Amino acid sequence: MKIQLAVAWSGLLPMILAAVPTVTIRVSPGWRSVHTALDAARVALATSVSTGTVVEVVLGPGVHHIGDSPLVLGPRDGGADAEHSVVWRSADPANPAVVGAPIHVTGWQSHPTISGTLIAQLPANVSRNATLRHFWVNGERATRPTLYACGSDGNGVTSCNNATSSVPAHIFRFNKSEPTAMYPQGSAFDVSDDASVGDPRQWPNAGDVEFVWTSCATFNCWLEPRCGVESVTGNNVYLKQAEGNETCFHRAYYFGHGWGGKPEGKGPKAPTAIENLFIPAAFTRPGTWYYDRAAATILYRPRPGETVALIESTAITATAEVALVVNATANVAWKDVNFAYVTSLHASGPRGFIDTQSGYMYQDGEPPLNVHVLASHNVSFSGCDFRHMGAVYTLGANNASQNIVISNCTFADCSGGAIKLGNVGERGYPAPDPTTDPKLQDRGFLVSDCEMDSIPVEYGGTNPIFGGYIADTVLAHNTIKNSAYSGICLGWGWGLPSYMRNVHAFNNSITNPMLRLADGGGLYTNTPCPNCNVSGNVFENDNIEYGCLYHDGGSGQWYDTNNVFNHIHTTSVFGHGSCPDIIVNDIWMNDSLAPRLQGAVNMALRGENGTCTTPRFFTPPDGTTWTEWPDEAAAIVANAGRRHGSFPALIAPALSPPATKMPNGNNVCIRLGVQACASWNSAQKWSLSDGVTPGDGKLTVIRSAVPTNSTMHSCWKAQLQREKAQFGKASVQCELHNQGVMCEDGCMPLPPHANAAASPGCPKAGAWFIHSNGTITNAQVQFPSHGAPYQLCISAGDQLGSGTAISVTPCTGSPNQIWRIVSRTDGTFEIEQNGTCVTNNFREGV
Repeated sequence: MKIQLAVAWSGLLPMILAAVPTVTIRVSPGWRSVHTALDAARVALATSVSTGTVVEVVLGPGVHHIGDSPLVLGPRDGGADAEHSVVWRSADPANPAVVGAPIHVTGWQSHPTISGTLIAQLPANVSRNATLRHFWVNGERATRPTLYACGSDGNGVTSCNNATSSVPAHIFRFNKSEPTAMYPQGSAFDVSDDASVGDPRQWPNAGDVEFVWTSCATFNCWLEPRCGVESVTGNNVYLKQAEGNETCFHRAYYFGHGWGGKPEGKGPKAPTAIENLFIPAAFTRPGTWYYDRAAATILYRPRPGETVALIESTAITATAEVALVVNATANVAWKDVNFAYVTSLHASGPRGFIDTQSGYMYQDGEPPLNVHVLASHNVSFSGCDFRHMGAVYTLGANNASQNIVISNCTFADCSGGAIKLGNVGERGYPAPDPTTDPKLQDRGFLVSDCEMDSIPVEYGGTNPIFGGYIADTVLAHNTIKNSAYSGICLGWGWGLPSYMRNVHAFNNSITNPMLRLADGGGLYTNTPCPNCNVSGNVFENDNIEYGCLYHDGGSGQWYDTNNVFNHIHTTSVFGHGSCPDIIVNDIWMNDSLAPRLQGAVNMALRGENGTCTTPRFFTPPDGTTWTEWPDEAAAIVANAGRRHGSFPALIAPALSPPATKMPNGNNVCIRLGVQACASWNSAQKWSLSDGVTPGDGKLTVIRSAVPTNSTMHSCWKAQLQREKAQFGKASVQCELHNQGVMCEDGCMPLPPHANAAASPGCPKAGAWFIHSNGTITNAQVQFPSHGAPYQLCISAGDQLGSGTAISVTPCTGSPNQIWRIVSRTDGTFEIEQNGTCVTNNFREGV
């Protein structure tokens, strides 16, 4: 390794009028080369504050090995200000420097007794009895020997793979349907009924064997916990658990049984896979490796085309768990540097890996990270590559970190998620208050133009991007493909108010999420978020319940617009629960299921003139798919995902003052409901169009008799479920059935004629017929792809199971569709059914 220092004058930013001196530190690759470079940088920084010097560390091509400790940047290792950052960069972006901790494994020979297998001694620089979790050959991760239960390998294989168990629901046939919670019997699994696992008394290195649960039948659907084996007695396999019930199995039991041991949880049933089990049935696939701790050897089954010479030169393991820490540092930039070959060993310990959601460690706190930014400002990673990483998240920024930029980076072969922003906490614990001191908030994040493919590999419940309690954040133009769980997860707390605000996810491309787990989506939220939106994104290929764009219970104030859904065979947008102030509008669905919107979704949707309006959902005509997107959707598709070439300036979002506004429903467009009739209640007074009397069958508006504001009355209007569109044309048909009825500011003009079958689109959603038989029908006839046209009647109760809202449903003549129109002395009408009247001030779900 060689260090060279030079002073040069850098090029100028357009707004800088004076030249900026630069100290350049050139570093050759080698053992702890980055630590030596940091020492040199500190010398230069000692004078840079007074001279305004920029310090630049230039890393030569090759591996810059961190040695036995991570590179740690502290308060004295940053620049004086944003214009005088300390820059760490590769000398040649086409041949970037690698910062990591690879340990080469050499001396490969044919195994003396196992055909098709190579064996090598543990490297001399790895301590005997050390723990190893990861191994790579020729830049590709090898897998530990794994015995799968039926259909659980995550690759679409529905046979039993290398397990002989024939039990359905993806579990082994173990003689224990539900373990107890008591130490030590609670962690015991009797494996005598499943011959595929062999005799557990003969398992070598039994303490390195790991049970994995990947199924709603065995654990919570959104999690993939792991517990190691503690011991074997006869046919009983005991998972790691100590007296005091603080280790892996105990936490799996209690979290799986609902928080605090509530009976509605599942607990860990028999696992879906057993990893690191060295028996013949599990050690058959090419690309499998095994660490024999007792013998201090590594075994490997080569993939096709891998020669001994290739393996000799490229076989790598790792014991270092953190590559870089940026702690209480300001004004640091990393450019065109690769980070690689770092492991994480937490899951191999007595506490295993049990998370509550998205990798937050149940009773263990924030997850392990390979690159950690904490309590730092103005830190950027641009053009960097992160791969062959073993932590629960590869890169994280939290503990009051602000103005953090991650741009044009690639994440691949990561055990867990790619990026974690902000802190979270145990479920049910208080959230950080909305008025938290802004200096203590995690905010000002930009994640743009990054690519994340086929991650997580190991910790399935993590996300390519996870933002906890964060503010002032932009996630834009990222390409996310083939994730085990949700592509992006935003928020925490499930409804708890926090300082989270100004979070924007736009122009991202998310394809094939939810490949292993359930109860997530392409993008998932669970928190109130003032001034937050999800816009211009493209979602493709999601088949797993409950929704692709999934606003879970507790979400509020999200604004979704101009999103495209292609081949989404679950609900395209799911608004779950009360959903205060959530807007879903202008979405395009091709071969995709319609939204399922509960609670107050779209009750605050207003048009350009400020009056309430209905959303626009576009689909092809029934029975068809788009082979080419309509122009508006095509523009969204073309603009989504990672951009290439030149990039905009890497500027973190502006920081905003603390938020105080939480969802309160005061701005909703009123949804009609029924309440007990009361003569004093002006919200139950209605009027009709001039010349219309109840029962005459004439087309009419149904108008509030009392203005909803100083000048404007409101009128009934059926909510739009979706509009069907064709290429280059306006909507040709609308669907209203099973939707609520709003009472909107202003009234739609009545159609020019009463022919309910005429004119395309939805011009009659606010036009009604009051019939002599007591039914009230909407003028917008429904035209199904098969069968006869049908009309929609006002019905008490709705598709969400509410008995107090009203909705439009196919006319059946049922009692809940028969109404009595009662004249009042002031010329208005009540619309009554069984002592309840249609009421204008009803707010469903708020």
